[in-house]
Formats: sequence, C-alpha cells, structure tokens
Amino acid sequence: MSDLWIVYSSKHDSPNNPASRMLVEALNHQIDAELKFYEYFNIEDNKLYYYDKLINNFPKIVFLRCNHPDFAKFLEDKNVRVINKSNAITVATDKLLAHQAVNELNLPQINGELVKDLSFEEIEAKYGKPFILKDRFGLQGNNIYLIKSKWKYNHVHKKIDTDNYLVQEYISESRGKDVRLYFCGDNLIGSVLRQNNKSFLSNINKGGLAYDFKAPNELIDMARKIKDKIQGEIISVDFVFKGDGFLFCEANTNAGFQSYAYLGYDVRKIFMDYIKSQLN
Repeated sequence: MSDLWIVYSSKHDSPNNPASRMLVEALNHQIDAELKFYEYFNIEDNKLYYYDKLINNFPKIVFLRCNHPDFAKFLEDKNVRVINKSNAITVATDKLLAHQAVNELNLPQINGELVKDLSFEEIEAKYGKPFILKDRFGLQGNNIYLIKSKWKYNHVHKKIDTDNYLVQEYISESRGKDVRLYFCGDNLIGSVLRQNNKSFLSNINKGGLAYDFKAPNELIDMARKIKDKIQGEIISVDFVFKGDGFLFCEANTNAGFQSYAYLGYDVRKIFMDYIKSQLN
C-alpha cells in the first residue's frame, strides 16, 4: 500500500506534465507515492476500481489536484485523509457558497447574486454598468463576461444557465489585476499580484503577468480567516483592489501556481514538505 496517491485529471496524462513533476517531487522526498488519474477510477457498490481493477488497499493520504468533492467524500468514508477535504472543495468550487461563507465572516467582498430572471435594467440599477456575469463553477477565468450594454446582456443571457451564473459589481479600479494568497497548512506560501494590461481578467492563462506583492497584515489576516472558514488545507484566496483596501473575489482548492513558479517559489517542494510532515 502506498502512503500517498497524487490524483490529477487525465488531461495531464502525458510525459513531463505537471502531474509527473509532482510525482517526481514526492519521490525525491522519499515518499511512497503513486500518480493516478481521476477519470480512470470507477465506484460501484461502494467499491473503488482503477482501470477496472478492484482496490483493496488505500493510501494514508490522497492529494487531490482536481475538484471532485464526491470522490473526496468517498475516500474520507474509507478513512483516507484527503487534501483538500470534500467540504472545502464543495465550498471553494461553488463561488456562491464561497461568498455566503465570507458573508458569515462579515468581511468585505464583491457584491453579487445569482442572475436567475433579473433584467438588464434591474442589474444596472443595483450594480451600475458595466457589470460582470460569471459562471459560479468556472475555472481559470473562463465563462466570465464584462457586460457593457443591454444587447450584450441579452446575447449572453440566452446561452447561459442563469441559475448557475452570478452577476457581480465590476470593480473598475482593479481592472485586470488581483492579489492571490496561497496557503499550505497554516503557512502562507506567499502573495502575488497578477496583472493584465490587455484584459479585465488577471489570470495568467489569459495573458496576465505575475509580480511579488507584499501583502499587508490585514489582508493576510482576512485571507487566513477565509481559509479557516472554508477549511482549506492547500488553498488560494484571491482579492481585488478597492480604494485603500481589498474585496474577496474567490477561493480555490485546486489553484494553479504558475505565477508563483515564475517568481521562483518552489511550490511542489513546499507541498511535499508539508505532506511528508503529515505522514510522519
């Protein structure tokens, strides 16, 4: 029985990919680890199969690098420790639940709500113009729309599931930039400014660039409270700029760390240092 499974989506099932590099880092730490891909698992009658082979022995820890809370819960029910826990994945993956959690902390965040059957006029009266439409389950800056006109709103509204989209206030002073704080266990790995001068989206895969950012203590405290509320173990928390402060934007239990790697952070080593400490 391995001590650790590293589980990625099968889109990473190729040589010299992020999944393989994570496995190499684990092996360099003398961790008895296996790399597996989520899509090749199958659950039947409360039994787990991998490539149709029944699994009888489970690892001590599963490092889940994809957002599948039901799979995490199945493993937890088998007394496997999963990083991140199923409830943390559920809340962070659903931006509506994440904002509800932050609201319970009474911390500043971007104003928003489900689109549902709101008209353009109702949204404009409440949030101004332009405003944002965002897939509540979206990742990597995908399915986010900057709405500047009624025509654009009606065009987008026709093709989305309005029960699964948020309308949000557009924070113009934070156009194309945000701050990400990445935690591993109780430790802050670091804080990064992501900035894109060509788009309202700051994501690295949308053309954003990464810069070191010295987060003020109040921002670190706010991010830590959100991390603890969501119960994230390895988690990023993102904020936009507003005046002389910050507003919560979203959290991610499966965040990429391209921006940190660009700046010289050895994130895989940090992850495996932490996982090895938990195995010991």
